[in-house]
Amino acid sequence: MARKAKIQKDLRLTKMNSNPDRIKRRAELKAIISSSDDSVTAEMKMEAVFALQKRPLNESKSRQTSRCPQCGRIHGYMRRFDLCRLCVRKFFRSAYLPGVTMSSW
Repeated sequence: MARKAKIQKDLRLTKMNSNPDRIKRRAELKAIISSSDDSVTAEMKMEAVFALQKRPLNESKSRQTSRCPQCGRIHGYMRRFDLCRLCVRKFFRSAYLPGVTMSSW
């Protein structure tokens, strides 16, 4: 079981990263920085870089980790089931995941 503080932090990040205003502003700044237009001057790009640096680091989507909602585990996370490998095994054994077959060779 993950610490409660880590789970709460992940919920805060999810809330921050799902805010459409923040996403839009960050995308605008990144578009200015990577623009190859002649209309965008070097000063404008530098201002956009400084503005992006002032924004919170955790606002980046790549900072957020996928976490199992049952136990809070981040390693061994399976997107297909939205669970970690241990919970997938537990739910499969108790027949909560239909259509999953055991493999043996």
